[in-house]
Amino acid sequence: MSGYYLGIDAGGTMTKVALFDRSGKQLAVEVSPNVMLIPNPGWTERDADKMWSATCESIRKMLARPNISADQILGIAPTGFGGGAFFIDENGDPTRNAVVSTDSRGLDLIEAWDADGTGSSLRRTLKQLNWGGQTLVLLAWLEANMPNIAAKTRYVLSCKDFIRYRLCGDISTDATDASCSGFYDLSKGAVSELAFQYTGLTAWLEKIPAIGKSAETVGGVSSVAAAETGLRE
Repeated sequence: MSGYYLGIDAGGTMTKVALFDRSGKQLAVEVSPNVMLIPNPGWTERDADKMWSATCESIRKMLARPNISADQILGIAPTGFGGGAFFIDENGDPTRNAVVSTDSRGLDLIEAWDADGTGSSLRRTLKQLNWGGQTLVLLAWLEANMPNIAAKTRYVLSCKDFIRYRLCGDISTDATDASCSGFYDLSKGAVSELAFQYTGLTAWLEKIPAIGKSAETVGGVSSVAAAETGLRE
């Protein structure tokens, strides 16, 4: 069977859409810049809707190349930066700007955790350090500083999870992104309820998506995404 695969990589500076043949050889790349928003010192954010629009534009440009059509696309695999957080409501709309992994607004919070013993409990359970752009830290910051936004948020996604959601409506993550979230127990391969208990964030547990396998097929391109990207439904 002939055809191509699309890879989508939403990084810190640009989103790349690459075309590969069945042997894994890269044939073409389209790129679109990701605008970094810095509303306050140490904050690094992005407009999730604009990132998706730029991704759609790059896909359309790829499909407009000579000898490439939507019918030839066999599969799509998104990836993105680890850590950070994308916040969406029950309709899938962002409740605020996404936070990029380079964000450092939570450093004071980490210091407070270290002072009261929360940090040592987390490290003992999860076997990893906390850092500013870590998802758990950002959830704690949002809960403390923007409770109205926290209440509106239904799901917390990673960068690539957000792109995949927009492509096919799937709400899930994988162990790769979960492992740098600050609430994933590496030894058990599961979300750590203890991490949420230590930090007083148990209400967020229902907002964390299920964890699947990195190479699992989770859905097909929706009619909405097909209209926006030019891909086949």
